[in-house]
Amino acid sequence: MTTPEAVQAIYDAIPAEDNDLHWIHGTDRRFDGYNYFSEHPEVAVASFDKHLG
Repeated sequence: MTTPEAVQAIYDAIPAEDNDLHWIHGTDRRFDGYNYFSEHPEVAVASFDKHLG
């Protein structure tokens, strides 16, 4: 398990200038994170459009 602070530190250390980090609020269950993007594909699609479009 990681803490939100550790995740933020890892994200902040990525040397790329244009990154996306999407926090999933309202749960502390890891499995909810796996389901989130199938339930909210617009988040991933927007990121793909931004970086690949």
